[in-house]
This record gives sequence, structure tokens and C-alpha cells, in this order.
Amino acid sequence: MPSAVSGNVRPITSLIARRRHLVRRRQTPRLRRVELVDIEISRQSWDAIPCGCGRSARHVGELLRRVARGEDLDVVHAADNHVWSSPVLYSPAPAAAEVALAALADDLPQQTREQFLRLLHVVVGGEGTDHVAAAAGL
Repeated sequence: MPSAVSGNVRPITSLIARRRHLVRRRQTPRLRRVELVDIEISRQSWDAIPCGCGRSARHVGELLRRVARGEDLDVVHAADNHVWSSPVLYSPAPAAAEVALAALADDLPQQTREQFLRLLHVVVGGEGTDHVAAAAGL
């Protein structure tokens, strides 16, 4: 004899499908693809942050925005001597990490997300990390 509960419970897949249908039907405007990245970049005081190259870090924010918009750049290489170098992290590192986290939460293509994940790996790795050995799992 089936229990009273099992007879009244819809399969979980139909509940999930119904939820997706309701979410799609909402009349909310679609967000731009890089909204979280744009918000995080605009939150930072890039002009007040000294860059590793000696200028203000304004160009670092613009670099991160270009990467988020899909420009074909190697962000880790481009950020070298601005955000980080082998022996040290520079002042823009915390702001760059915040933008990288926003990019991972944003609706970006997989390749772009991987770029920001690599940047985050370098920044979290910190000072003096041998990034080649770390990437190889050593």
C-alpha cells in the first residue's frame, strides 16, 4: 500500500522544471554579461592604488575589463609587474583578486573564467611562489 506522502509528492524533476519555467517567465530585464565585473571594477579606487610599474593602477582596471569583455589577452602575463611578480605582490593585488572573484560569479564564457581563475591562482599563491611548479602540481 503506497504511503499518503508518496501519493501527493510530485517527482523532484517536475518541481525543478516548474521552478525553471517560473524563473524564465519573470519580466525582469536581462543583465549585461559582465555586470558583476563592471560593478567590482567601478568600486575600486584605481587612481589611488600604486601599480607595480610605478603609475596608478587605473590601467590594471582597464586591463581586467578588456579581459572580461573577451579580448584575447593572457591576463596573468599582462598583470606581471603590475599586480604581481615572482618575489612580491603589488598594491593592486587585492583589488584584482576581488575583480577575479566577481568574474567567476558573472555569466562569462568558460575561457574568460579560466583566465580569471589563473589570475586568482597567482594572487592567492602569494609572494615567492614558483607558479610553474604550482601549476604542474609540485
